[in-house]
Amino acid sequence: MIRRLGDATFYRAESPSQTSMRESEISIDYSQNDEIDRASCNTVIADPWPESPLNQGLVTRGEISETERNLCKKLSLIVDLVADFAGDANKLAESADELLKELRTKIRVYIHFLDVEMVDTEQVLRFNVDRSSICDDRIDWLLHYTKCHKEMRRVLFELSEEVCDDLEACLEQRMRGIPGKKPMPATLRTLAEMQKGMEMAARILGNSPRQRA
Repeated sequence: MIRRLGDATFYRAESPSQTSMRESEISIDYSQNDEIDRASCNTVIADPWPESPLNQGLVTRGEISETERNLCKKLSLIVDLVADFAGDANKLAESADELLKELRTKIRVYIHFLDVEMVDTEQVLRFNVDRSSICDDRIDWLLHYTKCHKEMRRVLFELSEEVCDDLEACLEQRMRGIPGKKPMPATLRTLAEMQKGMEMAARILGNSPRQRA
């Protein structure tokens, strides 16, 4: 929606990509099992998925710190976006068809991109932890950022599965003739808690991990 966060191209302009390249076709199948047959998402994304900013090698604290802060910003952005979207779905003021299209072709694509980036970073963290000993000074900040990273991935998973699945089911039911169907109250509470949690995460990632005595 144009009025949501200002511009219809928001998802492309703010997607987790660093370099602008030619358009590429992104196709994602959201089918979970034989009983849930969601329409596949076929959309053109102006900025295709970039390579991970970190190489699969030893990294410095500054490099991983910057990467985790950037991931935190992107996750906060999509949490706020979904919260805004859920508010629209809850007001029943917009077309369920348009909202469902936005959820499938924009929000879920953004979440998918961010998950791919998080997986890449998690592999880099694991690579570095596996090559550090308990006596290594690096282990403190590596474990600190690993813990933060796992929590962010948990939030993204919950956003993708529980929250977006409920929003999608709600909109599907409205399209099938239940006009007053709204998102579950638990979904709206979860989003509010996520927003508070992301504010806390931003503060934590802004602080340095403890240092050895």
